[in-house]
Amino acid sequence: MRLDKFLADAGWGTRKDVRRLIRKGKVTVNGDVVKDPGYAVNPEMDEVRVEGAPVVYEEKLYIMLNKPKGYVSTTRGDLSVLDLLPPRLWRRKLFPAGRLDKDAEGLLIITNDGLFAQRFLHPRRRIPRTYEVELDRPISSEDLSRVRGGVTLRSGERIERVEIEPLGGRRAKVRVWEGRYQIVKRVMAALGYRVRSLRRVAIGELSLDPSLAPGEWRFLTEEEREKVQSPCPPKT
Repeated sequence: MRLDKFLADAGWGTRKDVRRLIRKGKVTVNGDVVKDPGYAVNPEMDEVRVEGAPVVYEEKLYIMLNKPKGYVSTTRGDLSVLDLLPPRLWRRKLFPAGRLDKDAEGLLIITNDGLFAQRFLHPRRRIPRTYEVELDRPISSEDLSRVRGGVTLRSGERIERVEIEPLGGRRAKVRVWEGRYQIVKRVMAALGYRVRSLRRVAIGELSLDPSLAPGEWRFLTEEEREKVQSPCPPKT
């Protein structure tokens, strides 16, 4: 990999920025000053430093984003969730692993690892998604009893497993094991409720970091990546 591309991908600026650093002698490779932007480096073997600071490079990125309302879970278009990330990451071919509706908020995973996303999203894994919702009215005890046996959507589709926990007033926590389009809104509509707001707070064992305000992000830890990819407990 070219040295200038390596540094740009690692977040040290644009290609123009890092070429300036290289030509000024600010960059070393294995202890030697290198002034050629096209110098070939091995990200796994070579030690690269900028003004003495080590450069950490990861080919695959895994990001937790607290998606705010108004942004779409696409890679292009107005108000894409990728617009919430710094420009230094835009060239890394990132995409959302899954989606949240434009008017929804909460936990969204962004990555450039296609295999990771494929494993994460595969329907056979039946990863539960947990949401906090505000309804148009408090959910009744009768409807809580009804949902224990599954829910038939207005479309005729059958959802076998849904869990709903009242949180007080019109708020409730909803957990579903289906990744279908607008599944929470459709489940609640089948029960006679309208979802006023929706926030995803967990995917499987991975919970949204409470320190992240809407629009903020951070990289997943190794432990968190394992939580996302670990097998889910069997249906009981």
